[in-house]
Amino acid sequence: MLPAFSIDHAYPSWPTNLWLTALLKLFRPQIEALLEHRDRVMEAWQAVHPGQDVFEDRALEITGYLPISIEDWSRALTHAQATATRP
Repeated sequence: MLPAFSIDHAYPSWPTNLWLTALLKLFRPQIEALLEHRDRVMEAWQAVHPGQDVFEDRALEITGYLPISIEDWSRALTHAQATATRP
């Protein structure tokens, strides 16, 4: 669903909706990595707790995190683009 994520309606705040859509596109690789990590953590938990509902364990409320910085990500993208275009 991440590739198709878009909030393009005006209500309740068109600028906020556009900003949120752009933010999810900008940090898509990090979001995908977090989702994959979450799935691995939940699978490991399920292997240790067969027959129990992983969604009921409040200790799994936060399964991982990644710090984000728009400035750092922008520099990394600029560097990758410059490196890719060199002969």
